[in-house]
Amino acid sequence: MKRYDPDDTPAWVPGLHFVLALTTWSIAYPFVNTALRGLFFDISVDERHRVKIVRYAEIANVVATTALLPMDKISYSLNNYDNFQYGCLVVAAISCTCFELTGLSKWGNDDILNSENQPLVGNEKNYDLEGEQLQFPRRSMEDDRQKVEELFTENEHLQFSSLKTAWIVSKEILSSKNFWFMAGTYFTFWFRTQTIGSFFAIFTEILVSPDILPTGSYSLAIYYTLSLMLPRVVLVVCTPIAHKIGTKKLIMFTMILTWINSGVGLLAGLTISANFAIVYLLIESVLLRFQSMFAVIACDFIEEDTIVHNRKLPASTLIFTLNSSVVKSTISLAPLLTAAFLASSGYTDYQDNLRETPQKFKNLVSLIACGIPAVCALIGFVLFNFYVSYKDRPEICAVRTLRKFSSYERIP
Repeated sequence: MKRYDPDDTPAWVPGLHFVLALTTWSIAYPFVNTALRGLFFDISVDERHRVKIVRYAEIANVVATTALLPMDKISYSLNNYDNFQYGCLVVAAISCTCFELTGLSKWGNDDILNSENQPLVGNEKNYDLEGEQLQFPRRSMEDDRQKVEELFTENEHLQFSSLKTAWIVSKEILSSKNFWFMAGTYFTFWFRTQTIGSFFAIFTEILVSPDILPTGSYSLAIYYTLSLMLPRVVLVVCTPIAHKIGTKKLIMFTMILTWINSGVGLLAGLTISANFAIVYLLIESVLLRFQSMFAVIACDFIEEDTIVHNRKLPASTLIFTLNSSVVKSTISLAPLLTAAFLASSGYTDYQDNLRETPQKFKNLVSLIACGIPAVCALIGFVLFNFYVSYKDRPEICAVRTLRKFSSYERIP
């Protein structure tokens, strides 16, 4: 837990610890994220409900960001790493407790089959050509029990149980142009996120005068907290827009706003006004947060894949896994390239005395902070423009009306 002593510890020890920790996180996170995305698809087949789930998730994230301010203060802006580690342990303990409570209160298979106080109602949900839900009569409790038992028995023999079948399904998914348009657009979003998110503090230190946001001050801690909370609040407020214009159009509109924000930053010059740099970074953080809406787009593609290939069960987990495999490289690639640009420009020579940072170096950082988002947004806009939802293709919509998507809900 304690910091290592540079005089008594070989240099390879912290390096090995860092590599092992990063590798462990890189291996574990995709499994958790894929399972979470798969659950997101299974909860509802209605796009409006999925958008609502995104809103609730962002509200939870807003509450979670309140931990940033005390963490920044107790660690003195990460200058006291020991306190930061203790704070991480407290957060981890709270997280484990919440997961345990979730597990204890979950509505598992036994609850579904044995609950007497909360009867189960099966609603067969079909959709017409306009996407409107068609309601079917409720069945008896005994019919519901029998149906659920059949579903659980069927799940024991999933069609993706063999590696050969998984390989065949993977090839079918990868052969879809829509998959690559979706994954490519998501790649550009993640590249922007990793560039701005990983170096947000560095961009702030260089482009914003230390006199305005001093290191370790409450104003800097509030600014960092705002950069995390404001994007989530804006996304929660904007989710009703997705119901009116569609998720795809909303995402493409954010890309246009990125061009405008980056263009103003490049033309006006972030180094001319420190206040403008503060606003630019906040706006970019807000626009990047709309990547959460890609979960809705992925669910749209999963339904398309299920219909086109006449699958007995949706390949939701496999599709999310393949999409993560394509995007995963940005987690390492974007920070690596950005760090290389900064290092080659002499950032290490100025980081201890940012007050004397030359104007040439600030201009280069401005180019990185504005140029990368603009280029990524342009590429993403072109790719996403070619993505065509199956809801806009009558031949697939006609097939969808013949398929059943079952959902089981408790009676309130």
